[in-house]
Amino acid sequence: MSVDYNKVLIRRGRFVYKGKVLGPVDKVYAFPGEQSHLGDSVDVVVCTTPERVDLVLAAGKRVVGCEVKTAADLMGSYASRRLHRQLDTLRSVVDVSCLVIRQEQLDLDPLVATLRRPNEFWEDWLNWQTNGVYILLVPPENYMDRLLLYRKALCTTGERVFKGTDQRAPRERRAGWLLRRIPTIGGVTSARLIAEFKNT
Repeated sequence: MSVDYNKVLIRRGRFVYKGKVLGPVDKVYAFPGEQSHLGDSVDVVVCTTPERVDLVLAAGKRVVGCEVKTAADLMGSYASRRLHRQLDTLRSVVDVSCLVIRQEQLDLDPLVATLRRPNEFWEDWLNWQTNGVYILLVPPENYMDRLLLYRKALCTTGERVFKGTDQRAPRERRAGWLLRRIPTIGGVTSARLIAEFKNT
């Protein structure tokens, strides 16, 4: 099995990046500037993180990287295309990529409406999630507790997201069978989605 040394790895209970030890995996590593939002937890280590990722933590045997934004910062970094570069970098250096938005209730519609091409934003938003970027909402104050609650879920593979949904076995595996296993999506909606996007 080949090892990608351009990724943050877990070796003997420590994070390692390009041969350099970051520290033990039981800590959360925060890029300078993030610690002010994280509270005074002894589990947070402020340091120069790999590729300036905002947060690096372990979830089981997987390395999680987080890009943290407020709703306003999300729009600004999207408009300047900085967010695209940040998420691309994130996906290249960690196992699990998270876009963390520090806002408990999120209504992006008014902010997206101010963009030059709002439809493009929603296409990108969907593409990020389709390509494995988890989008997490956390309270704007000290959000470390909520983030650590997500840790257990982030240990699992993408397929386990469907565990606990409709467990009935599909009668046939024609196009859209996986979509039809998601609650509230039936045959008609599934057929429309397949017609529009060509595949599941």
